[in-house]
Amino acid sequence: MPDKKTVVFFTNSFPNHLQPHRGVYTEHLVAAAGEWIDPVIVCPLPWVPRVSLLKRFSSQYLFARIPREYDYKGFHVYSPKYPVVPKVPWLSPWSMALGSYPLLKRLACTRSIDVINAQNVFPEGIAAVWLAARLDLPVVITAVGSDINEAAESRLRLRMTKNALRQARHATAKSMLLGEKIIGMGMDPGRVHYTPNGVDTALFHLQDKTACRKALGLKQDIKIMLFVGKFRQVKGIHDLLEALHILDEQGALDFQTVLIGSGPAERDYVRIMQAFGIDDRVFLAGNRSHSEIAQWMGASDLFCLPSLREGMPNVVLEALASGRPVVATRVGAVPDLVNESSGILVSPADPQSLARAISEAMSRTWSPEQIRARVQDMSWERAAARYADIFSQC
Repeated sequence: MPDKKTVVFFTNSFPNHLQPHRGVYTEHLVAAAGEWIDPVIVCPLPWVPRVSLLKRFSSQYLFARIPREYDYKGFHVYSPKYPVVPKVPWLSPWSMALGSYPLLKRLACTRSIDVINAQNVFPEGIAAVWLAARLDLPVVITAVGSDINEAAESRLRLRMTKNALRQARHATAKSMLLGEKIIGMGMDPGRVHYTPNGVDTALFHLQDKTACRKALGLKQDIKIMLFVGKFRQVKGIHDLLEALHILDEQGALDFQTVLIGSGPAERDYVRIMQAFGIDDRVFLAGNRSHSEIAQWMGASDLFCLPSLREGMPNVVLEALASGRPVVATRVGAVPDLVNESSGILVSPADPQSLARAISEAMSRTWSPEQIRARVQDMSWERAAARYADIFSQC
């Protein structure tokens, strides 16, 4: 198409061969948007010296092995490096901007760029606004949730966020509530757009539970609750374990819980499980590929996401597309997705309510077809079309 816009997707979360799960949803969006735009992927990553001694002490040593340019599943990815100063997060946007400027300037000199889309407000959005001002380009900032929600925790970060939003041509929000927060920060409502994520409905679909369990080597005669996400405090895993402990004390823990993911808090969660005496009822499955997660969804009876904060969690979309009921907290875009026919919502950080909701959801009869209908039309192609329309307005 001769009228395709060239859009720089500026994000520090995009998959690579060492981190295939990093930013996989940005990958889906860019792939779907190819029908309408010509994407250029710029993924700035922290600079880490390639010194083998650091491998034992730094969790970020992996970044040292990622080249400044690489190909991944048909995409050419530029990955400029920028220094990160520990415990001084407000420096990251400027460091990212300075580290990315030579590359962006070179790209702008060799091809026509129409728009920069920052796939996060902090630090990418702030860095992108600085870069765009020097390259005379419009910016569209995408707010994912935590970037806006955490801005109020620091006066400096809040001021930086508001300033970036004022300078952006448009902002997109993954939930209605998030859009309202952006408008509350002073951005013109006409420049704020609701752009929910998409879901791969071909991968996540109604599957035969018996077949999925057989393929995964799971028992057929026990119910299974599934969690998928990073092992971080914000995901509410501690509340989930406490809810399971409550059910265990009530003699109602008659199901298995599977936690897919990993993170720095994993050892803490193991200790908590052992202290609660529920470690034989909780299985840590580690990180799994997207296709494996789809199979686990098919094998489960219930999906649970007890997060303290969220934007639009794709795992909820994937659970619903798989026809599985969802017990989750009333945060971010979750209330936009889950209603009484597809799950139960509770307040965050409330293990007692979470325990009651899990027990009720496990005892109810759900309609997988009705649950899937909630997200039937939320394809990545439709999500990308919304973005393309906003880019065209620039």
